[in-house]
Amino acid sequence: MKNKYSELSADGLSLRIDRQATPFNWDNYLYNRRGDFYSIVGQNGAGRLCYNFERNIVARGRNFLVKSEDGSIWSITGGAAPCKAEKSQVIQSPGKSEFSAEYQGIAGKLSVAVDPDEYVEANLLELENKSDKAQTIVLTVCSFVRLEGVDNSQQLDQTFYDESNGLFTLRRYHSESARNRYSAFFAADKKADSWCGSEEDFVGANVPFHEALALYSENLPAVHAYSSLPMFALRYKLTLQAGEKVSMQFILGITDTIEEAYEQGLIYQESGKAEAIIARAEEFHRERLNCGMISTPCETLNAAYNTWTKLQLLNQNQSKRLGTMHNWRNNLQDASGALIFYPHFARENLIELAKLTLKDGFVPRSTPKNAGAVGAIAAEQMKQRHNDIGCWYALGAADYVLETGDFSVLGEKVFNPARNREITVAEAVAGGLIWAYSQRGMNGLVRFMDGDWSDPLEKAGRRGIGESVWTSFAVIYATNRFAPVLRVFGEEKLAERLEKCAVEVAESLKKNAWDGKWFVRGITDDGVKFCCESDKDAQISMLVQAFAILSHVAEGELAQSLVNELKSRNQSEYGPMLYAPPFLTERDGIGRESAKKPGTGENGSCYTHGSMMYTAAMLEAGDADEALKTMLQMVPSADEKVCDVRWTSPLWWCNYYQSPYAGHPGRGSNIISSGAPAWFTMNIANRFFGLEAVLDGLKVSPKFPSSWNEAKIERIWRGAKYIVTVKRTGRNSVKLDGKEVANAVLPIPQDNSTHIVEVEIA
Repeated sequence: MKNKYSELSADGLSLRIDRQATPFNWDNYLYNRRGDFYSIVGQNGAGRLCYNFERNIVARGRNFLVKSEDGSIWSITGGAAPCKAEKSQVIQSPGKSEFSAEYQGIAGKLSVAVDPDEYVEANLLELENKSDKAQTIVLTVCSFVRLEGVDNSQQLDQTFYDESNGLFTLRRYHSESARNRYSAFFAADKKADSWCGSEEDFVGANVPFHEALALYSENLPAVHAYSSLPMFALRYKLTLQAGEKVSMQFILGITDTIEEAYEQGLIYQESGKAEAIIARAEEFHRERLNCGMISTPCETLNAAYNTWTKLQLLNQNQSKRLGTMHNWRNNLQDASGALIFYPHFARENLIELAKLTLKDGFVPRSTPKNAGAVGAIAAEQMKQRHNDIGCWYALGAADYVLETGDFSVLGEKVFNPARNREITVAEAVAGGLIWAYSQRGMNGLVRFMDGDWSDPLEKAGRRGIGESVWTSFAVIYATNRFAPVLRVFGEEKLAERLEKCAVEVAESLKKNAWDGKWFVRGITDDGVKFCCESDKDAQISMLVQAFAILSHVAEGELAQSLVNELKSRNQSEYGPMLYAPPFLTERDGIGRESAKKPGTGENGSCYTHGSMMYTAAMLEAGDADEALKTMLQMVPSADEKVCDVRWTSPLWWCNYYQSPYAGHPGRGSNIISSGAPAWFTMNIANRFFGLEAVLDGLKVSPKFPSSWNEAKIERIWRGAKYIVTVKRTGRNSVKLDGKEVANAVLPIPQDNSTHIVEVEIA
């Protein structure tokens, strides 16, 4: 877990970056408890701080610059500066980024964290004179505050600096957008010798930041931003005796009004506030991570599952993937992935979405998070009719009930405006599947409408004729999971109705979607089947074959034949490709998917989300070796062999890697938003370790790669803790607290006690 830029600690809890010139931004993501305030901290101090949602940007980074006695100016964060530090390093860890640098005997250390419960970012700076003589230095602290917001193109930005106490504040006001009438403060516990609130006056005209005029001036220009680009800049002249250490804090906060900014800023000027914020942030992240660990022969998987994937997954649940809109396809999968850690996300989603379903049962793809947040793009998203959202809704409901035993959520009543009456969650979920089955086309398959899992397939069925083979498999998969739960809930007839429809669609798939060696991707509005062996490109869809296996439409020899086709055609050195080959030229009846550059995005890239679905199918088919191979190709990694190719951070899952058909094979998208963390987590716990929640207990059926002889997992289920050890001994058995378990199903626990589970596999 080491490369020429960085090294992951043995426990996987921190990434030490020794070369800050990483291939791309190796950021840390620091979130508050609600997920509505977060800071992206790059390896050079850059990165935006956001409030409420992604486009409400509070700031765009920080830089702490030191001017040494010989006039050299260097950066503690590694940001833009005329000189480079002699030594520099950044450590990215859960809840905290820590920078350190040294130049001519002066050492600086900066710790950055976000308060779990308040809208503030703490910057704690420690300076030390390591030389044997006194040194006088000049410290310039720059916070690139922005207060950008939606519909604020005619903003009025104005900074205020109170000479009496050294408090900096900033107001942005827009009369047409009340949500964006907000303010910021920058509170230091030591009063500065000079200040500047205008980035234009700090930098000068047509000058890069490292040549900024103010860096070389005796004092910063005491100029405010006034309807111009703002910044918070403070300067200190410090004399440090030999061996002397000093500590300073700088806290950036966000408030609704300028009055609140001033009031809170004064509070945060008190010494010790930054230390307290950092301590709370670290404790908050420890709590989040202390919810089930694994120990396998693979350190990369251990680090990903135990720390970084867990953090990304929880952050995606808290923030609902940022942005102004809910994307329910994402929200529901993220919540299913977090079930074994934090089940409340899934319950909240199930209830909230029941309010939003339409009168005919349709489950919307997108809805706004905030009133008044609907712009042109968002309004267009809300019009889109994707039949697969009801599938994710049913899968999310089944996953939640089986994991928690909380059948009561299905009976929860909410007011549904579209129906103008109260409905139950069960009615909403079943209605989504019924809607999908009602939208079958002339071939008996569920229609595309405006797309399916792959949004850019919008032209395949825009006229309401084209049929999606993938959605047809997905609705069967969802029915297989949800109908048994619905039956236990007391809706026997409704469960039978859904299962009857599933059988009908399965027969239609075998009759009308089979191409001889695999299933086609779909049938367009013009009746053209695509992703066929006879096509000149995009011949086989990995996603379709994966869901053919997951839905159990393809079982036994058929499933194995699909596995063999995918292994021989779709696999590449960078991971499995969504299409083999991609669409090499644009097809008029397909949509944006065929217009994207081959090997990028949904057009045949090594898509991390789809690859984890493929992994699930491989495990379903019993090919654990192929599943492990794929997982290791996709998982974030510090491996020397991949870091220069991928460019991406070895901490976070990106959206995709370019396939061999692209311009930069193997390079990551650096879009840190993906369904992969959810499927990765479920694949590890529920499939590799085989701890699957079923109606009558916790089914134990590990699917270990041939290279694994022993592994361990802590699994919380229905309040009880299970410490599970799996060993390859040549025989099959399951023991619960020393007693053999019949049919390998752990009974439903009666209390929150801890249990020891010993599993032997052949």
